[in-house]
Amino acid sequence: MHILIVEDQFSLADAMKAALEAEKFTVTIAADGERGENEALSDVYDFLIAP
Repeated sequence: MHILIVEDQFSLADAMKAALEAEKFTVTIAADGERGENEALSDVYDFLIAP
């Protein structure tokens, strides 16, 4: 499963990524909404997290 995390707080995004990767998910982080939108439109994701 490929997950996109859109989060501007690096420490939070990094912690979520580490936890999800420990469960064998593939994770990509986008640091802001514009990058998140571009990333979501340019690849196929199974799940999007944007807290």
